[in-house]
Amino acid sequence: AYAHMSGPFDYNKMPLAPMGCAVQVHEKTDKRGTWAYHSVDGWYIDTSAEHYRTHRCHIKDTKSERFTDTAQFHHKNITRPTVTHADKVMAAIAECAKSIKNINSTKGTDEMK
Repeated sequence: AYAHMSGPFDYNKMPLAPMGCAVQVHEKTDKRGTWAYHSVDGWYIDTSAEHYRTHRCHIKDTKSERFTDTAQFHHKNITRPTVTHADKVMAAIAECAKSIKNINSTKGTDEMK
């Protein structure tokens, strides 16, 4: 639907990031003191559709929203879920219980691969 209304999506114009992700928003030199920190903590809200390569972020200290073109994203903790050994053991136990009850299901086996 977006492509029909606005044309093909261009990541260069509207970069995307995970909503709610922690960010460090760069403070421009004309907005901060000489020895002040160069960035402030905040959370990513979304990409501004009205501005070129601009993010809308919520700043923790001022409790307000700010548009910025320079932000450092801290998304290392947002990862793809992985299957742990405990998950494999629980799936094997469930598969054994199904086998004992004569319920045939390969869904669990396919999910673990």
